[in-house]
Amino acid sequence: MLLRGRVIFGDRPTLADGVVAIDGERITYAGPSASCPFPLDKAEQVPIITPGLIDVHHHGGAGGTYADDPQAAITAATHHHHMGSTTLIASVVSATHEQMQANIDALAPLVHDGVLDGIHLEGPFISCEKKGAHDPNVIVPGNPAWFTDWCERGNGAVRSITLAAETAHFDELITLCRSFNVVPSVGHTDADADQTRHALQADERAGRIRGPWTTTHLFNAMNGIHHRVPGPIPYLLDLAKAGQTTVELIADGVHVQPDIVRMTADAAGDGLILITDSMAAAGLSDGDYVLGTLDVTVTDGVARLKTDDGSEGAIAGGTSRLIFNVQRCIVDYGLDERQIIRAATSRPAELYGLKDRGRLATGMRADVLVLTATYELTQVIRNGKVL
Repeated sequence: MLLRGRVIFGDRPTLADGVVAIDGERITYAGPSASCPFPLDKAEQVPIITPGLIDVHHHGGAGGTYADDPQAAITAATHHHHMGSTTLIASVVSATHEQMQANIDALAPLVHDGVLDGIHLEGPFISCEKKGAHDPNVIVPGNPAWFTDWCERGNGAVRSITLAAETAHFDELITLCRSFNVVPSVGHTDADADQTRHALQADERAGRIRGPWTTTHLFNAMNGIHHRVPGPIPYLLDLAKAGQTTVELIADGVHVQPDIVRMTADAAGDGLILITDSMAAAGLSDGDYVLGTLDVTVTDGVARLKTDDGSEGAIAGGTSRLIFNVQRCIVDYGLDERQIIRAATSRPAELYGLKDRGRLATGMRADVLVLTATYELTQVIRNGKVL
């Protein structure tokens, strides 16, 4: 397969006239049309070519949720694959120790089979004060023994965990993250700036080379910015700009206001990662759903927890897909297309050590998208197969 068009690499300058060649499951060429070793008369002319997207924080879609039902997880993953997110880290919400075991037992085989690309544990070692749409009854202080068990059960499938900066045994949990190749993500935290700074120096305190870090949906479920009480966000953005962490951002038009999205993109630079935080309602109509053990109502595409008194509940995940967040950032918010494509492809791939994903280059897995001139999805190629 030969595709010719404007190629937005993300990790290097865009080509106005480029070619991507695919043979089987691999890319065999990605570069200028003038240097293409294959006959150009065989190439399909398309508007835009990008790498397949990588969503590293999402809970489900198309009615399926990532929990203890493998078929429901396959339903969710298949939907996101067809919507251009060719690599997926499946997020599970806070749960009891036993439920977390069951979730990992159900999802780990899908990781090892290539349906999913890892598991993200969003809790339960988070703050009740910043619980968001997590069940407060299952939120607990950091427990290294539990975390060790979950990682061992997953046999490499657990790739990330969200931790409140102030949770118990934080340093010990980070040591375990480094041992099990798990990326720690600071979030759902009531920490101030100093507590956050102390937390993210755990590697240095242990005498280790600094490992990868990320931040769970910046702005959401953490203290905001005040000019005399800055909270964690300015420090996290400084670290992201310096390449010492990354920051997730939900640019779905609901979780974060457009001006804040633009400010974050400018402040974080290459440290920006776009996510969806999508739940089961993604791709479906308004109605009633469940996130973990909590009831959710989706109205006008916005998911919120149900409340006993009918008042407006907390936002309970997203209903967007990553391609729409990418399109929104470029078309509606006017952000740089190269930065946004990188934030949804090669940057998350680097964070999680996915060496054959997120880039258009010879030898990489053939995960490729074709878009219109206005960034609408028209074709998805995952692992060399057209979906």
